[in-house]
Amino acid sequence: MTATYAYIIPCRGAFGSRPPFEIRVSGGSLDGQRLRLASLIEADCFHDSRLPTPTAGFDSQTGVGIFSGSSGFLLIGWEFFDGGAGGAGDGACMVVSETSIYLPAQVIARFEAVPPGKFPGADQPTGFNTALPGTTTPRGGGLGCFPPS
Repeated sequence: MTATYAYIIPCRGAFGSRPPFEIRVSGGSLDGQRLRLASLIEADCFHDSRLPTPTAGFDSQTGVGIFSGSSGFLLIGWEFFDGGAGGAGDGACMVVSETSIYLPAQVIARFEAVPPGKFPGADQPTGFNTALPGTTTPRGGGLGCFPPS
């Protein structure tokens, strides 16, 4: 299963806002789905001290939102980090769960990559993740994503 994505999420996006964020999934139970952000719950940008200090002052973003797709609404959490120029140290993680009043919600898919690959047809080097089975070392953002190397 793979996911390609494109997004423009502000560091402190307003609750309920709908900045552009789309995820396209190939394979697995979500095959062929185009998931679009229906409502931002939270997004935050920060500097991870394990990464080179960027010019922008931050290198990492975490967030969660409600996405709509052909099978209904899904809860998706994400962690992205910029490990420096060239993209080789970049990483991305997205966890797709059911929307549920019961916690914990069932995880449907998990996409992780360090570094993420090139988005098909794009000039930029990142934006393509592959689903990885098993568990990883928690990075501290709450999704259980692995730390930057």
